[in-house]
Amino acid sequence: VAAVLRAPAPPALAPPIASPAELVAELRALDWRSEPARCERALGGLVELTHRDRAAVAAALRPWWEETLPDGAAAGRDPEEETYLYGFGLSSYDRGIPSLVLHCALAVVAPAWSRRLARDHDSSEWACQRLVRRRLEEVIALFEDGRTVPALLATPTSATGHVDATVLVERMERLEGGEPLPADFEQALLRLPRRCDPELVVRAEKLPGEAGRTLAAWLRDGGWPDPVVRVTPYEDERSHDSYSPRSWSRRVRVEVVAPAGLPAWLAGSWGVDQRGRAYLSSSEDALWGPLVLPSHRELVAAALVRFQPWVSDSNDARTTVLAALAHGDGPAGAATAMLIAGGLGHRRDAQRAAAAEAALTLAARGQLPAADLGRAVAQLVEAEFVVLKRIIAALDDLTAAGAHAEVWAVLAEALPALLPRPGERPRAGLGELLAVAARAAALTGARGEVAGLADMAARKGSSRVLYEARHLHETLKATSRTATSST
Repeated sequence: VAAVLRAPAPPALAPPIASPAELVAELRALDWRSEPARCERALGGLVELTHRDRAAVAAALRPWWEETLPDGAAAGRDPEEETYLYGFGLSSYDRGIPSLVLHCALAVVAPAWSRRLARDHDSSEWACQRLVRRRLEEVIALFEDGRTVPALLATPTSATGHVDATVLVERMERLEGGEPLPADFEQALLRLPRRCDPELVVRAEKLPGEAGRTLAAWLRDGGWPDPVVRVTPYEDERSHDSYSPRSWSRRVRVEVVAPAGLPAWLAGSWGVDQRGRAYLSSSEDALWGPLVLPSHRELVAAALVRFQPWVSDSNDARTTVLAALAHGDGPAGAATAMLIAGGLGHRRDAQRAAAAEAALTLAARGQLPAADLGRAVAQLVEAEFVVLKRIIAALDDLTAAGAHAEVWAVLAEALPALLPRPGERPRAGLGELLAVAARAAALTGARGEVAGLADMAARKGSSRVLYEARHLHETLKATSRTATSST
């Protein structure tokens, strides 16, 4: 009996920070591993509370700040004499995003010290990272200049990273005609859901200024168009020699085609450097992708595929981000499929679990790109990027969880490429894969032919692979006979 397919529960959003004391406690808890949602909560609380009463926030921050001062600073030394703020966890070499959140707090309590720290951009960083940094740095500059704003427009209202459109219009109204912080406004637009109440457009059209007109047009037109994403495996003969494994020469090319006519800031947010030079400052920064582009998960996936997370044997955040990505919105295609396939075959349990959760979430929502996933599984196995046996266990678990129809669609696409050709030896794990396929096909009521399966089932022998090939072949034939007789 097939299980009922249910999506894993989406993450919950923590409530806003309500007091300076709670803000200080949250800042004390931040470190370089802090998740984006936690950083966003601290940043949003800092901005709102500072606007209400900057003196109260600075007073609450002062004990925390004084604990981090370098030796001699408390005695009145000029901050210009200090090169680094080691105790604070900040220096010209420390560009982690959580550290920039702490820097925002520093700009409130000690603007002179804040100005001492260099703020520069690396143009080779992933576009999502650059947008997050620009947004944080404009908050730092705001506080250093003694200014405040009522709220950050882009503070998420959902754990997926989305900003409710009505809340965004309300935040714009609180600006009372002033123009918003540029990067914060851009991020807010990118966090809007794909659909909104048409009546909200009328309200947005009453907002003053260029930003008001941009927001109204965005809501009226449905935001930015979806990119065209292409993922193509290829072999780079230049990196292959007789002394290296063939897998070292195999690559995945990712192409993102943006429509013409996009404004410059939007064209720069596509997230994939076509020249191949973009990089992650830290694997933890990959976690920001779903929150920066919650309505364009295929674009986030395309960038992450570019970093090839499946070749890493570490506890790498580039694959664990998959679970969050699946709860977002927007098309899920070849890039999402390639990322899931790589995750299902990863060496680490946490990465495989994240990929399985993503597949289950998408399947339950009717959004799993099954054919793309089947092709990706076959391509990564053939390229020796992943081990088939690891993927088999994940597909078996998905079948047991009720995603049997989706698993069968995946394997119907993958099997023709994975079955051995005449004279070839079956690859390790193929018998177990065929067994999973037979279970999924039986539960789905699948029928038809799989290229190469009949020939394999007709071979003589008693191996596990041949037994399971015959079993799957008979399952598909039996289902076909039942369907024919019932008509």
